[in-house]
Amino acid sequence: MVSDRFGVLLEEVGKALNIPLKPDANNSCLIKYPDDIQIQIELERKLGEDLILGTDFGEIPVGKYREDLFLEALKWNGMPLPRYGIFAYSKPTGHLVLFEKFPLGQFSPEKFIEYLPLFIAKTKIWKEALANGRLPILVASESAAGSHSSGGLFGLRP
Repeated sequence: MVSDRFGVLLEEVGKALNIPLKPDANNSCLIKYPDDIQIQIELERKLGEDLILGTDFGEIPVGKYREDLFLEALKWNGMPLPRYGIFAYSKPTGHLVLFEKFPLGQFSPEKFIEYLPLFIAKTKIWKEALANGRLPILVASESAAGSHSSGGLFGLRP
């Protein structure tokens, strides 16, 4: 059963993190970190073939700040891989979310454990910016900046 597989995966990840992890009644798992960082792990609902890691930044008030913030999120989404999460807007809740999908066929707890601190670091940058009403600044490495300097937005040219 898919949920049994999910439970086994959570158990393996939990052992590596040295914390007990198991699915809740909704077949997801919420990990609470300091600084009000909450990371949810769940199976993709339709087919159950992807493990989804996500965090919810909450509702972003309508206005200029929201427009600028969403533009900044698009810039972060346009960075070369690895991005350590993709920003999305949840229309039903009005929330900004950061998520990543891991195909179960290629999943390994070791890769997940390597990835998790980088995802959390990105989450922390955005949480701090949101708490202070600022925009998170994208600082690209020289190689990434070089790929964007040859064209317009996201390296595209007219």
